[in-house]
Amino acid sequence: MIAGELNASAKVQNVPRWMMHVIGVFVPIMREFPEMLYQYEQDYVFDSSKFTDRFGVVATPPAEGIKDLIEHVKQHK
Repeated sequence: MIAGELNASAKVQNVPRWMMHVIGVFVPIMREFPEMLYQYEQDYVFDSSKFTDRFGVVATPPAEGIKDLIEHVKQHK
């Protein structure tokens, strides 16, 4: 969605789990990725209805949030 908003092509690569451990030796933030992989192994299902019912706050749709983010970044270059 971000690439689409920027009129760019998305470039995605898969990195094997074992490679993340090797990369983690040289790139400290990559050390955390193997233990967080469970977040990418199944879909996220969000239900904010209880929060919305209680506080009246409605979540921003992802497409709108991305568009706002890109506009903000362009304004603050």
